[in-house]
This record gives sequence, C-alpha cells and structure tokens, in this order.
Amino acid sequence: MPKQVLLFFKRLLFVLWILPAITQAGEISLAMPGNLKALADYHSGDPDKPAVLVLHGFLQTHNFSTVRLIATELADAGYAVLRPTLTLNIDQRKNSLACDAVQNHTVEHATKEIATWVAWLKQHGHAHIVLIGHSTGSNNLLSYLHSGPDSAVSALIATSVGPMQSGDDHKESDRQQAEARRQLASGDSVLKRYTLGFCRENYVTPPGHFLSYMQWDRERLLDYLRSSPVPTTVVLGESDKWSPEGWRETLEQTDIPLRVIAEANHYFSGTSEFSFQSTILSLVESADDRAG
Repeated sequence: MPKQVLLFFKRLLFVLWILPAITQAGEISLAMPGNLKALADYHSGDPDKPAVLVLHGFLQTHNFSTVRLIATELADAGYAVLRPTLTLNIDQRKNSLACDAVQNHTVEHATKEIATWVAWLKQHGHAHIVLIGHSTGSNNLLSYLHSGPDSAVSALIATSVGPMQSGDDHKESDRQQAEARRQLASGDSVLKRYTLGFCRENYVTPPGHFLSYMQWDRERLLDYLRSSPVPTTVVLGESDKWSPEGWRETLEQTDIPLRVIAEANHYFSGTSEFSFQSTILSLVESADDRAG
C-alpha cells in the first residue's frame, strides 16, 4: 500500500479515536496526585502539529488573560492547545486565589500536576509537546523539566519569567527566609504571613511552603534556564514593571535565547499584543520544524 494511503488511514483512525473528546465542551477534568481533580481547557488541533501546553502564573487560572491570548493565537493557527489550572491543593479549582487565603501548595505539587497533564496529552495522541509558561508558570515548567521530562516535550517558551521576590526590601526578604528556615528546622508548621511576589505581608502559608517558592532566586533560575533539557527561549516585555531590577540585562549577558517585546508590560496587553502573538507563533513554528 502506498505510503500516502497509509498516512491517510493513520490520520483517519486518529480522528475517529479522539472524536469523542473533541466533541465535548472545552473544559476537561483530570485526577491529580493526591486524589484531587484539576480542570483545563483543551482545544483540539491538527494531529501533525505539536500540542502546546500553556500554564498560568502565580495564583491564577487557565482563564487568565495572557494565557487566553497565547492559546487563541495558537488555536487559530491549527495547534492543539491545553490550558490547565493548577489545583493549588483545591479540588477542581476555578477561581484565582487571594493572597490572604490559606496557601497550602508548593512548587513540587505543581511539578507533579504538570507531569500528569503531559502524560494526558501523550495518551491522546500527541507525540510532540511544546510548553509555554507565563510568569511563575514558567518557573513551574522549568521545575518539571529538571525533574525528568517526558521525551515528547520538545521546547519551552518562558514568558515574563523572573525570580520569585519577597518585596523590594532585600533585608526584610532575607529576614523572612531565615525565620522560615528556623521554623522549619524546629518542626514549626504554623501558618505565617509572608511577602511573596505581589502579596505584601499577607501571603498565608506554612514556612516550608513559603521556602518552596523562595528558592527560585536569580541564581537558581539562571542555572535552570541555562541547563534546560529542551531548547528554551525567554520572552520579556520591555516595560515589565514586575521584572526585578537588572533582570533583563542579566539575561542579555548570557547565551539564553531572549526575545524582548517593545513597549510590552508583564501581561503583553494593549498595543504590544500583536507583536507578542506573532513572536509566540514564530517560536512554536520553529519548535514544530525541529520536531518534524
């Protein structure tokens, strides 16, 4: 039988097999480690293209605006797109978390959930997978990649990625981390209020959970970006006010591939949307060419 005919039947069988999942509503639910269920939005695409997993940032969900912006562009280009919501240790979480909610989650929890979603994509016929993270979603994806990624993962695009910060006062940040380490060493797991990211003195969590995020300082993040097991590109907004001082300049002095979107903020909203979308599409197409 000619190769073209075999390829046709292969694609036909794939479509018939996956059709029940495609015809369902976009939102899906999947059991996670720890007996929790996580929600995601899944858009089916061309089976000959890589699937793209797009992960939200700190305390957000798969409906966050930047994640939807990325997903819409890629879905329109024919890519299968999966947008999971990390449970943050909440069953079927649908809403973003307030800083002063009890934060009972760690980077390690997220790593296991990402691995579960990657396995789901493979089970649904996706042999090549591109990862895209926004903000701390990029950190979570790097953590997954360094935990031993699936061979189906072919690239990472880390947008608005940066070290986890504990406010602008470095002395206070150091004090909070030192205190958290002392509490952890003494077996104290009582909830405390910390400063983490945009949460100012109102991030409520045990000390070990706080340190799970705070270990993502500049040195660790640079090391993980440099040693990523898959081709990795960083995309930053030129006017990102959440980016710590000197971060872009530090990246520019390394061999880490970097794209800077002119006039863009942390969320790539406003007039920079079009440049951001075209950059993301170009990077995914490049990953597609390598995978092919």
